[in-house]
Amino acid sequence: TNGMQMIMKMMMKGEKLMMPIMNMNTSPRKAKIDYRYGSMESLTASIRNLTGMMISGKVCVVAGYSDLGKACADAMKMAGARVIVTEIDPFCAMQACMDGWMVMKMDDACKMADIIVTATENRDVIVERHFKTMKNNCVVCNMRDYDCEIDMNWLEKNCGKSKVTMKPMVDM
Repeated sequence: TNGMQMIMKMMMKGEKLMMPIMNMNTSPRKAKIDYRYGSMESLTASIRNLTGMMISGKVCVVAGYSDLGKACADAMKMAGARVIVTEIDPFCAMQACMDGWMVMKMDDACKMADIIVTATENRDVIVERHFKTMKNNCVVCNMRDYDCEIDMNWLEKNCGKSKVTMKPMVDM
């Protein structure tokens, strides 16, 4: 936390520490490890626990092939899903292809998806045209820190009256 960082800096200036310290929470290496390995565990556990869905045999679309997207694709494959990656960056799309994933545009992939995971930090990854072509009961989730990837305003406006809260943070 910011308070802890401030205390550590003050202690270092006063030379009360026996050795230098660093805050791992702001380290780029920690972020890579969290994304690559921590999210592999949390994605499948969250989908199973929150929806009761069996992932095996489902088609999962992972939007984005950054470290987080790679982890999501791997996690869903290990859970038994067939994985499709969508990626707008040509180099990342080529990496996904070379890693053995089927790579498609979201407009095509969302029609086949049972589960869609956004992992891009881009705006409007899932919008009205995607919602209108998705299978019934398709699970849509976001793995990034921001909520700009999924058009929640469109969902609220068009599905808000029929929305049923299944569990906290799980709406049908």
